[in-house]
Amino acid sequence: MRGAVRVRPGGAAGEHPVGSTFPGDGPYPLPFHPLEVGDAALRGLLGFVLESRRPDDVDPFGVHLHGFRVADPTGREAAEREARTRQVMRRMRPPQRFRPMPDGQWREIGEDPETR
Repeated sequence: MRGAVRVRPGGAAGEHPVGSTFPGDGPYPLPFHPLEVGDAALRGLLGFVLESRRPDDVDPFGVHLHGFRVADPTGREAAEREARTRQVMRRMRPPQRFRPMPDGQWREIGEDPETR
């Protein structure tokens, strides 16, 4: 990473207030906007955010990550996993579908001609 990560402990309530809300919605229920607090946390911990980047932020696409590949050279594990999946699927019942009824109950589709 370029530069040091700056973490400022604490933070005042209302430091990330919500601007305007939709007319008639009333006041926002929180004294902060969750997305802005999340961006501030990412910037403080990692030195960058993906949206609303600042010129002094670290370029997230310039951070090199190590990649790992897990391999099953014999194919035995994949074959065993597929066999277990087929075995479990044979024991399963067919899928059931339900629809809410006007009285609040749920009825299985196909159980009654009215629910089809």
